[in-house]
Amino acid sequence: MWGQLLANGIVAGLLYGLIAQALTIAYRLDGFFNFAHAALMTVPAYLTWALAGRAGWPLPLAAAAAVLAAVALNLALEGLVFHSLRQRRAPPAVLLLASLGIAIVAQNIVAMAAGDEIQTLGQLPERASEPPRHVLGVHLALPQRAIVLAHVVLVGALAALLRTRLGLQLRALADAPSLAVVVGVNVARARLAATSAAAVFAAAAGILLAWDRALSPSLGFDVLLLGIVAAIAGGTSWPRGATAGGILVGLAESLAMGWLPGSWSRTTTAAILLVLLFCGPRGALGTRALAEDR
Repeated sequence: MWGQLLANGIVAGLLYGLIAQALTIAYRLDGFFNFAHAALMTVPAYLTWALAGRAGWPLPLAAAAAVLAAVALNLALEGLVFHSLRQRRAPPAVLLLASLGIAIVAQNIVAMAAGDEIQTLGQLPERASEPPRHVLGVHLALPQRAIVLAHVVLVGALAALLRTRLGLQLRALADAPSLAVVVGVNVARARLAATSAAAVFAAAAGILLAWDRALSPSLGFDVLLLGIVAAIAGGTSWPRGATAGGILVGLAESLAMGWLPGSWSRTTTAAILLVLLFCGPRGALGTRALAEDR
């Protein structure tokens, strides 16, 4: 039992780590947790469900198209909303409220378009035809294995990106925005890369979450707090901090189910958040936070 709980916690933590990666990218650039990422999780998940379940597309192709749509959506939000607010020197609190408004509007649009009923990607043939496997004595379903693979691939790609010239410019923009402009960093190009990367992480997390669990208009909001806690646990450090923070939250949530009723899982998350806030800007894992970089 405990081995299965550990495995479930690690897999859930890798999923939360994807959300934390997206949130951390936005936080390091603008100093706020972007609630619009809830929409970037929910909309691609529903688009995947529509393309694969209604239009008959293969699930991988539907998911890839949904991720590209999420990138386009995030770029549109960046250009139409957040860039305009930054031009007006809006503080992070205003950006956060704007992102919250976007998330609420998106959730209601999805609910009106697709209904409030709970859907699942698990009804699709790709999942039904794949038998469960046991790895080291624990049960891992296909969506869980997909979460592990997606996390390794995406985080590895982000780590590689951060070592390129563009990645160094992105780090410079996150660590010292004013100085980055002075030394000639292409701010527009760096923000384009960051906005696209955040959308890919958020969309992948939303699609995998819908495949592993269930799909509803509140999907993004339901897990956004877990992603924020994971980001704080990692000290808002990318990419390793967000991954480690996600695993910490996932393990705590899963292991708590061994002692507490399932309805207490969110209470566990809230307790972790309170502890992290007392840990200071470095988070529980001691990774460097943005608060120390600026």
